[in-house]
Amino acid sequence: MEIFTKERLRHFATASAVTALLAAAAPAASASSLPVNVPTPPPLVWQQCALNPARECARLRVPLNYANPAEGFIELPVARRRADGASFGPLVMNFGGPVSQGAFLLEVAGDENFTHEMLELYDMVAVDARGMTNGITCFDSQTQGEYWRTNHFSRSTAELNHLLALERAANERCLQDDPATARNMSSAASIRDMESLRLALGVNQISFFGISYGTYFGNRYAALYPGRVRAMVLDAVVDHGISDPEIVNDLVKGYEESWTAFKQWCADTANPCRLRGQNLDALFDELHARARSPGIPAPGNVLDPDRPVNDWELNFALLFSVISGVQFDLTETILFEASQNDASLAGAIYDESTGLQPDGSYATGGTFRAITCVDSRWSQLLPNASAARAFTLVAKAISPHFGENGFVQSPQQCFGYPVAPTEAPPVNTRVAPGIPPVLVIGATLDRFTPLKWSQSVAARIPDSRLIVRNGNGHGSLGRSECVRQIVADYLGRGIAPASGIQCPTDPRSFSPARSSIPDPSQPQGLIAPDSNLLQGTPRRLPET
Repeated sequence: MEIFTKERLRHFATASAVTALLAAAAPAASASSLPVNVPTPPPLVWQQCALNPARECARLRVPLNYANPAEGFIELPVARRRADGASFGPLVMNFGGPVSQGAFLLEVAGDENFTHEMLELYDMVAVDARGMTNGITCFDSQTQGEYWRTNHFSRSTAELNHLLALERAANERCLQDDPATARNMSSAASIRDMESLRLALGVNQISFFGISYGTYFGNRYAALYPGRVRAMVLDAVVDHGISDPEIVNDLVKGYEESWTAFKQWCADTANPCRLRGQNLDALFDELHARARSPGIPAPGNVLDPDRPVNDWELNFALLFSVISGVQFDLTETILFEASQNDASLAGAIYDESTGLQPDGSYATGGTFRAITCVDSRWSQLLPNASAARAFTLVAKAISPHFGENGFVQSPQQCFGYPVAPTEAPPVNTRVAPGIPPVLVIGATLDRFTPLKWSQSVAARIPDSRLIVRNGNGHGSLGRSECVRQIVADYLGRGIAPASGIQCPTDPRSFSPARSSIPDPSQPQGLIAPDSNLLQGTPRRLPET
């Protein structure tokens, strides 16, 4: 039975249908909360880091379960880079997440990754997220391979049921090796870990810099511990004050806007587009139909030259290329070569992104899956295949080109996850009056964290200062001298700017060269580190 007919898509394209679906799903979802007060940990004992003697490393002792400290304690890696001058105190760094090797990244990062004020005036400190030290495994290599070889674009009830069975099996496997850790991994716990870090540092207040998902840590910390914030910069803001379906709908709307921007780019004669003059929507549909059956050959994909690319894999590669708004030459190459019956580039992007190794095995993991499924209500919002199908239809109606991908690549992965959500959206992120001014930075064409999220979060923080960067790209500090100067004045001189300042994007922040295929050895997740840790990079498929 065909489950994504045009009639169904037309039905779900209406706002009333979306609203009805969300209203029907919401009452079934609930989430637990953790205590605000945390036990005081032992002071940190610093020593030279093993990988970089110029950094100091320590271990932070925190409760495994803040709701029941009697269950025992775990230790989290912490790294520090001391200020070059007289220090204003600790600047807690969060480079994105929810899976963040913050301590490791701060340990190995060169000083060129940070601003002068950060280096001169602050003791920069970062802690690893829970589960990063030992990791969580949700697949072995064989089942990981079966998972990625399964077409995630289900076109029948049987195909959907098979995919959901793979998701459920993986989610149950997440708890097999270390169930205690897996049950206590969440951003809620990591935010309490931030408060434990403050106590272990022996300071009354901390300053904070967060990018992307790290902004939620800062926002929620300020809501829970407003008196403990000295200064805060939130760059490329994630909004957990709205529901999970609203978050996904905002994201896939941005994906569709990226496709529209690509078509405009291709039509501009200043750009090298070999597809100019063609109906790109029709070409998109034709190539996906051909990839569905019989598949498009990919002889140049060195990892698997004998396997044709299917529609799911083609769509994955196109979304990877189009979403940042600065890799349209890569999008053009994928489409043009596929139109010439060669999907080698698309196949290579898919295989390297999903962890296929030269020997045919797959890299395995699961920490990202484990945390994101506890950070959201999707395990409850998707009680059965019918719910998964309905939400997918909504996403496809919002984004006909990438909506299905946006849903199956993240929310649907939580189908059957056996741990209940903890402080999942919508979360109270409203901050009490009296907090020092917080810098909230968003970009007009950021498709990973839409500008509306920065605007909404800023509205919930009294006396916050919203800075808007005009242009593409995720994260603004590394993309605009205007933004850097505002942050420098704020962190270095305590100058809070007027709210609503608009900054341009530096032309030099984007390279005209065609972007390389993603490196699977690098951290995967919503945001992966770039050459500058304060500048986000295009979204990659979440680690499973």
